[in-house]
Amino acid sequence: MQNLNFKTTDTLMLDRVEKIQTPKGKTVQQTSMVLEDAGTYKVGERTIAVNLLNELESDINSKESIGAKSTEYKLSAVKEPRKYNLELALAGAALVFLLFEMMFIKLRGDV
Repeated sequence: MQNLNFKTTDTLMLDRVEKIQTPKGKTVQQTSMVLEDAGTYKVGERTIAVNLLNELESDINSKESIGAKSTEYKLSAVKEPRKYNLELALAGAALVFLLFEMMFIKLRGDV
């Protein structure tokens, strides 16, 4: 698979000036080109595949494990201070209490 695909950021070196069509549709005539975009490049009559392939990560029969193991991490509870916005709720409660008190005074006959 190494000789069938190029990786992005590889440089394509040609023997002579050829027409190269990029995956974005742009056509240039050069002897070398940095393969920046993933996709298929048409070089003359040939088609070259360029991708982000990492053969070490793609190998399902690997002898050794790559990356972090799940046993290396310890799960724990996260404690973070929270700021509660209670101004509106307290103002609403004070207004309800004030209306209740005015109603009580009105029913009692003091006003």
